[in-house]
Amino acid sequence: MAETSALRVKDFLQKLFTSISQEGLTEIKHHLKDILKTQPLKNISNNDGTVEGQMNLKGILNECKDAKKKTCVHFAAARGNAVIFNYLVKKGGNVELKDDQGNNAFLIAVQHGHMDIVKTLVEDLKTDVFIARDTAVGATHLAAGNGDIPMLEYLVGKGCKLGKKTESGTEVDWAVGNCKHQMLDYLLGKGIKSEGPVANSIMACGLGSLEVLKTIIKHNADAINDQDGDKWSLLQVAAEVGANDIVEYLIEKGVDVNYENQGKTALDLAWENDKWPCVEVLRPLSSKTISGAKKTSVSNEGQQEERVDPEELAKKKEAGGVIKAQGNELFGKGEHQAACEKYTEAITVYNKEPSYFTNRAACLIKLGKYQEAINDCQAAKKLDSNWVKSYFREGEAYFALKEYGESAASYWEGLKLEPNNKSLKYGFENSVKIGKEHHQKMQKK
Repeated sequence: MAETSALRVKDFLQKLFTSISQEGLTEIKHHLKDILKTQPLKNISNNDGTVEGQMNLKGILNECKDAKKKTCVHFAAARGNAVIFNYLVKKGGNVELKDDQGNNAFLIAVQHGHMDIVKTLVEDLKTDVFIARDTAVGATHLAAGNGDIPMLEYLVGKGCKLGKKTESGTEVDWAVGNCKHQMLDYLLGKGIKSEGPVANSIMACGLGSLEVLKTIIKHNADAINDQDGDKWSLLQVAAEVGANDIVEYLIEKGVDVNYENQGKTALDLAWENDKWPCVEVLRPLSSKTISGAKKTSVSNEGQQEERVDPEELAKKKEAGGVIKAQGNELFGKGEHQAACEKYTEAITVYNKEPSYFTNRAACLIKLGKYQEAINDCQAAKKLDSNWVKSYFREGEAYFALKEYGESAASYWEGLKLEPNNKSLKYGFENSVKIGKEHHQKMQKK
């Protein structure tokens, strides 16, 4: 019975928020009228408590929330349809309610670039333009991250100040992190400074954004000599992630191709990470010689014959999936060693699936076998460089080994694929923070 009720709640909320996000005002009105008539949430428990008795329209607009605590007004603000937004507010929708990230309707409208709704909130509903998330992220940071210069200028005109520091830095760092080079140029031209955990030039190279890097160097020519906390140069960072256009640009600018850190040049890093276009650019210019064919295998487990009967391969894939599911069940019960063995079995059967390697890496991390976990993550990346969990698990393993620079680099690689991934963002910021604290302690000793 409880399960049926939960499904009813989930289905109801999904239909409600889909209606607000996609349908016209007439359809939304009909949908809300139907909700008031049928009362689908009457006396049904959900994550936010129990709805007792009948709900009126105001209650539906403000008490019904998704898993991220977003209400109908949040969804309307994100959509940007002023007619629908104004209708919901007129019917009692509370514009000050916050979701689980601390966003009210104003911050969401700013983040999505909906100027009409922002003006309605600020000028008609007197919303506080200085409102911020619990992490101190305010409207100017969101506008900067969105690359929305008109929005930023509007906010400044309403009294907002630029340069306030958050965990991710100022508006400058938000523009860099989201690869908004025109916004970055605007902010640097205004004299706004960076307060981020990592040099913006390093971040630009890690994200593979040549335009952002060019903008940084335009305003600060010395930035071309920047290094990260572990003494890696811009060229090395770009080569490691395969940002070939940045590699070529830095070479044109005259950077030292043969600079070594921890015994490795940019060429070494490009070679180790299979960034072959970068290798071809760097090899003729490097004093170090690297020879041999391109690497094609990542581990003994990854050396499967290329010529396999398609039907046979499909059977192996299906069998591996069944074994993986068994491993998932064991992992969920906390039986990490047994789960690890299952994932190994799945890999033995079918070693072309990256999730088998990252799932085993998760087990190995739980078992304290961090280097083995890193090896699995690298194997997964070779199978599919877009498999985000490879970077997340790799970051976890490096962090456990107290190799905070490597941990941050892994998370950055993942963020390049999924810029809004909360887990990757937290992992990166935490690695940088703890890494700095660790470095300061070591210096004191």
